[in-house]
Amino acid sequence: MREQVGRSCVVELRSPTAMQGVDGNDVYFPFASGRLAYDCVSCGAKCCRGHGFSMTNGVELVEQIKMRPSLPLFMDVLDREGKQWQVSNCAPGCFFLSHDGRCGIQVSSGYDAKPETCRLFPFNNMMRVGRYLIVAPHEELCPLEVTTGGRLSKASDHRALLDTLASQGVWARVPECVTVGQDVETVMMIERRIVELSESCLGTDDYLEFAIQQVACGVSVSASETDDARRCAQYLVTTANKLLGTAALVDYRGSNEFTRTMVASTPALRARFAFQRDRGGAVTTIAHRRVPVAMLAIYLIADAARRAGMQQITFQSLSSMTMRMRSLIGLMSILDVPVTWRSDVAIDLAAFRKADMQLHFVGVAKALLASTQLRQQKPLGEVLLEHAPSDALERVLFVKEAARCLAGKLIPVNTLTTNVSRKSAVRWRESAYRWALQRFSADLVCHAAWRGERHLLT
Repeated sequence: MREQVGRSCVVELRSPTAMQGVDGNDVYFPFASGRLAYDCVSCGAKCCRGHGFSMTNGVELVEQIKMRPSLPLFMDVLDREGKQWQVSNCAPGCFFLSHDGRCGIQVSSGYDAKPETCRLFPFNNMMRVGRYLIVAPHEELCPLEVTTGGRLSKASDHRALLDTLASQGVWARVPECVTVGQDVETVMMIERRIVELSESCLGTDDYLEFAIQQVACGVSVSASETDDARRCAQYLVTTANKLLGTAALVDYRGSNEFTRTMVASTPALRARFAFQRDRGGAVTTIAHRRVPVAMLAIYLIADAARRAGMQQITFQSLSSMTMRMRSLIGLMSILDVPVTWRSDVAIDLAAFRKADMQLHFVGVAKALLASTQLRQQKPLGEVLLEHAPSDALERVLFVKEAARCLAGKLIPVNTLTTNVSRKSAVRWRESAYRWALQRFSADLVCHAAWRGERHLLT
């Protein structure tokens, strides 16, 4: 097993909200060393055009104001201590961007004088979980490429990146994350195994099998669990084909180049779900053991983009799809699971703009009631197939909207007991809504919600 770093050092996190030192062996890069490449000049320095950057007091601030005395007009302080500043620039480019796409600060004062944002980019998407620091690629701004064969890039070499992090520390605020379903140490062990697995499977054209192999990277995985994972993956492919028009089970394999890009990108994409930030509100939370299914969902969505005419699927496009379709990916990851409403959430019956779509959603809402699901145990995919519109276009639009409405509001039926259901504290109005869903027809419930006449339900 290849070490991610192979040397000991300390990365100092200097933000006033999280001052600590992270041992180099506890820095996790969710990609294989040297597997991601970029070239600023050939891409036209997209990251330097109108996105702004942050900088810290010291050499960064001094050098930049020395070069551009009028710069303070475009600066705003980011923290109470005045150690972090945000510089706002506009298109077509940064104040320091030369006509040939090079950084004027680096040319005149050297690499270390660059702002921290620019010095670390594109590997500046950082998170803390326990004692670990996760250093992932930026979510979508940099057009990273997956290197092929034995060709590796120094730009993503783990040792070089760690040296850069350790040389001046990290002043930017690094958000804290949690793991879902398994403890931090177990998740980190599995995720490091996934990086190694991605390297050994770069030549595969069968992502479904790669998803199952991800399951096998878990702790003490039995043969029956692997079989369950295969059935789950096949159910996802089959049901997504019926609901969303993605590739059928007999035709889901993509090109070698596309699949290689997805395999190499998998550790970074997994990090979005394995280490989850508390963003408030209804969050699409995926248990760690379900992450391989979410990865297969991303593969199916990206394959649909390829079949729709997208000429090239890159890390950037995969990352962008993951961000924009997170709620749909979350829904796809539990299609084979019998689920019900969480007792502490509101069921928004007027979420859809179109009345006919809302009628379909009320059907889904009724089918997912605890009293119904405890008795029927229907997988979510079966519920959606039963109540979604028959027209192909309308069905896809319905499922995407339903995914947003259901995000963060469902739990597996096997985690719910009759006693818990009865004793859970919910607002009286939500209790009334559930009562109405149980007793009234979908048409009546839909009419009341659509007209805003919610007193009919109470």
